[in-house]
Amino acid sequence: MKSSIEVNYAPFERGVIKFLLLDGRFQIIFVCLLQEMIAWQSLLYGLVMALIDTGMLGLVKEISKNSAKSIALMTIPTMAYAIQPWVFLSGLKNETMTVMNLMWDLLSDVLVSLVGIFYFGEQIGRTKTVGLILGIISLMLMAWKED
Repeated sequence: MKSSIEVNYAPFERGVIKFLLLDGRFQIIFVCLLQEMIAWQSLLYGLVMALIDTGMLGLVKEISKNSAKSIALMTIPTMAYAIQPWVFLSGLKNETMTVMNLMWDLLSDVLVSLVGIFYFGEQIGRTKTVGLILGIISLMLMAWKED
């Protein structure tokens, strides 16, 4: 027979920590109400701009390796980058310029690095790996809503 005792404790205004006792084992589960804790809309604008960066920088890398047969393909990144200021302008309706720029830059840095590592087979050492992890942590902090 499974027994369950649940006690809710909320040390944060927007988060809940649940203590569960299941089958004699004590488990602590932190349940975040993420829609209230993370600036999702600002993160989405940053993600759109970062995806433009990721796709276009990947294409530029292919062109530089002569994998893409025509330099005329450079018109694609040129046109895509012309869209970014408009996305950035839309994002400024929800967030400050400083935070929007940092979210865009951090997301772009992380995504482009992952493409470089996993698609192009580039390698980075331990120190740069720590830097990449710190970039992800920085992104999480930038997306966190303040009271």
